[in-house]
Amino acid sequence: MIFFPYDIFVIWKQYPLQMKISKTFKRAGIVLLTFFAVMSVIIAIALNFIFTPEKITPEVVQIINENIRGKVDCERIELTFFPSFPRFGIRLKNGAVLPPTHSGSGDTLAAFNDAQVILNMYKLLAKNELHINNIRLNRPDIHAMVDSLGNPNWDVLGLVTDTIPADTTESGFSFKKIVLKNLEIQHGNLLYEDGLSKNNYQVHDFNFRVKAVKGDKGLFLNTHNKSDNISMYKDGGKPYQIKNITIISTLFYDRSDRTIHIKESDFSLNDIHFSTKGQIQLYPEQQELSADLETRLVTNSFKNIVELIPPHILHNEKIDTEGKVDLRLTVNGLYGKDHQPRIDASLHIDHASLAYSDFRGKIEDISVRATSVLFPDGAAPSSVTIDHLRVNGTGVHIDASGNIEHLFENAVFDIALKSNIDFTEFHANFPVDENIKAKGNIEADLKTNFKLNDLTGNHYENINLVGNLQFDDVDIDSPKDSLWFRTRQLQTSFFRQKNERSNMAGNVDIRDARLVYKNDLDFTAEEITADLKVDQQGEKKVKLDMTMGLKTLRFTSKSDSLRGIVKKANGEARLFPEEEGKAAYITSRFTIDSAALRQKKDFVAIKQGNYVMRLDKKAPKKWAPKGHVNFHRLIAYSPKMGVPLKMPASRISFENDNITLDHAKFHFGNSDATLTGNIQHLKGFKSGDPVTATLEVDADFIDANQLMQVFSSPPDEVVDVDNMEKIDQEVATDALKGEKHTFKIPDNLRFTLNTNINRLKFGDMDMRNIYGRARIKEGTMKLEDFHLNTLAAQLQADISYSAKTNKEADLDFRLYLSNIEMDQIHRVFPVLDSLFPMTRSFEGKADFRLKGNAKLSEDMDIKIPTLKGIAALKAHDIIVLDGPTFSDLAKTFMFKNKEKNPIKELNMEMTFEESHLEILPALLEIDRYQLAVGGIQNLDMSYDYHISVLKSPVPFKTGVDVKGNFDDYDISLLNKAKYKYYFTDKERLLKKADSLVINRKSDILHQLEFN
Repeated sequence: MIFFPYDIFVIWKQYPLQMKISKTFKRAGIVLLTFFAVMSVIIAIALNFIFTPEKITPEVVQIINENIRGKVDCERIELTFFPSFPRFGIRLKNGAVLPPTHSGSGDTLAAFNDAQVILNMYKLLAKNELHINNIRLNRPDIHAMVDSLGNPNWDVLGLVTDTIPADTTESGFSFKKIVLKNLEIQHGNLLYEDGLSKNNYQVHDFNFRVKAVKGDKGLFLNTHNKSDNISMYKDGGKPYQIKNITIISTLFYDRSDRTIHIKESDFSLNDIHFSTKGQIQLYPEQQELSADLETRLVTNSFKNIVELIPPHILHNEKIDTEGKVDLRLTVNGLYGKDHQPRIDASLHIDHASLAYSDFRGKIEDISVRATSVLFPDGAAPSSVTIDHLRVNGTGVHIDASGNIEHLFENAVFDIALKSNIDFTEFHANFPVDENIKAKGNIEADLKTNFKLNDLTGNHYENINLVGNLQFDDVDIDSPKDSLWFRTRQLQTSFFRQKNERSNMAGNVDIRDARLVYKNDLDFTAEEITADLKVDQQGEKKVKLDMTMGLKTLRFTSKSDSLRGIVKKANGEARLFPEEEGKAAYITSRFTIDSAALRQKKDFVAIKQGNYVMRLDKKAPKKWAPKGHVNFHRLIAYSPKMGVPLKMPASRISFENDNITLDHAKFHFGNSDATLTGNIQHLKGFKSGDPVTATLEVDADFIDANQLMQVFSSPPDEVVDVDNMEKIDQEVATDALKGEKHTFKIPDNLRFTLNTNINRLKFGDMDMRNIYGRARIKEGTMKLEDFHLNTLAAQLQADISYSAKTNKEADLDFRLYLSNIEMDQIHRVFPVLDSLFPMTRSFEGKADFRLKGNAKLSEDMDIKIPTLKGIAALKAHDIIVLDGPTFSDLAKTFMFKNKEKNPIKELNMEMTFEESHLEILPALLEIDRYQLAVGGIQNLDMSYDYHISVLKSPVPFKTGVDVKGNFDDYDISLLNKAKYKYYFTDKERLLKKADSLVINRKSDILHQLEFN
């Protein structure tokens, strides 16, 4: 109907009263709108200027904490009205809920970034009751738990214990009642730990909603929970994951008897629905609950079961199925610290079938009848029974049955299996993942019954296993599972020996097999054979015997950079069970034709090894080895070594990671030695833990230059572990050339070496008949009371060597040289060629002793500026060779200059410091002269000597100064004789000598043990 203005005028004339009433409503509306606008302004002013977050946050937190059993902490709280219109609300930022203090948990119950709470302000202000219409948490992290005593950390409102806050609070504000109507959690993460059962649950990215309606007798609850992934695991165990889970439940909580009635609950897993009904009664005082629940599969089509199988294992598109499934689960009994409820489960599938529209294959019969009765607390025996499991179809024939009694105690197994799987036929007739390759045939016919304790306790005489398992040309490759296995033949059979005890026996025969796992572990074998038998001696002593042989076994591990090969091996092993408190042990003997093991660039290879070993059981997965190995030849190499280590026929004994050597011969580069003694804790070479050794070292020749390269930085090497002769040739040709380098001794070595060496090469020195003790400890090597012969002298030495880096080392030394040719002193201690060059001008033998310390350069040369020490020389009947300086001195003193000038006696004391040598006054006699010589010899070959003429044809004493170097020097005559009082028999004159110099000379002789 359409109205025109005239019509409106006529209507107003006919109905004046009604129009007046409409006008009244209009005025009332204006008033209400004005009131609402004013109130909105007032509320806005109140929220933004009066009830600011800074003012209300501490007050609200205090009120909440006084009215709950837990504790709330929050960074910011603000009142809201317009976002939650027409009700007031609270918005919390960066908050946390802590559990009740009696829960024994210090963890946070929940932490959130954002939470919204909508309140009923009327009941809050008028009736002092907290009615929460809705709580919404966004992305919270929740950690709920029940401790080992049954105390929950989540009962912040006292629902379980039924406790209420005290009437008197600090703020004077307490609620008569707390009601929660709706709780929402969006994208939360939950960790639930059950200290009673030791079961843990972790829920990732879940959405949860619960609505609560209070009735006269209790609380009605509607819950809806959806999560992408739930992980379940025992403490320390591997998690089991379930994906795509939804739970919708209608519950009633009866406060009178504290019972939760599950009216209906739908649990769905990948859209497969299960229905649960029953009740749970709480006993907070006893910290227990009683459960009476029943769960069953809602839709019992066999297709539902098929759809549970992951698509990468079995395609579930265009599939036709027949058959029904009956799956039931009941839980009944107490749950608490000392009790767990009984669990009954049953699965029945009768003559189900499976086929694909586009494939010829069909599984014609799938039948399962299985039941279980579980008492997790051990109140009664638990069992699992499979009456039958049958799968018959294209390429697959499986029949199995069995039961397990006393599941949680000493489980008793009774299992039978017959199967024939033709992978080639199955793969050709079913939609197997195109990435999975499978062919070959597996046939099994096995029966067994045994107790678990017999298996773990090695009582194999009580194990009954008979039947056969055979693989023929099997090749299975599943890239998604990172698994590839192939074998031309694998035959295994178990049977009873025909003897008076009828013990179990078996054999294994594997040909051309390969196993690759996770693109890391790779095993190949040309042939593996083994024979097993249980041998019972008497009533108690039972052992398991095994003889085995293999040909060309190779293995690699990419993650460990490990590669090895065994060309041919034969052996036998015996396992003896635990008996009368004696731990189980294994004895074995093996003969290996050749084997090699390589890790990165480290390797060891053995030819014709014979092993005798015993393993004693120390823990469930720990066996301690003990035994010995004899071999015809061994080669080992590491880049840290630089040269190969070779051992001819030797015997090495071992126990755990300790080895004992009995005249074991070693060839290391140019060196060869025989070692006798022991090395303990070999694992320390890898782990850094202490490695100790006490060894007798007998050697024909030691090349010390090469040995020091063990701790330097040699070049990289690439070796072939398959060919031992090739290893020998390649590595030997790349041996180091003998250059000297400093080396850092690892701090974890604790070695004592008693040496007897016929010949040793160090630098340019060729030493012989060496004996003494070497100690290595805390990064320092000490040679104690070492004796040796060089081409020039007999040497007794104490040397201490240490290095913090491979660039510089510290050296402390004491060297006593006897009957050394004076012109050869510099060869034993090359630094003297620069600081004491005059030794080359003498011919004859002397005793020379030296003591001090210095820094060594990277090339093992002494850094002369760092040298500090003392030295002394005693010589008789030596010759001074003619030279320019000596000729000029002879002319100066006018004594007879010959090509060889005899000196009856020469005693000298010296100090080394600050790059120079100081010769303290020394007496020598040449021709008719008695001279005292002293002064400074510098590193740059310059010198400053003084010669005091104490006896000569001239009837007075005089002095001569000689300065310069060997090419340019000055001789100054008629100076004061500085040393005229040092070498006199007259006590009166001797007192005029510098006592400091005399004491220094005497102290040097005392420190160097010169008589």
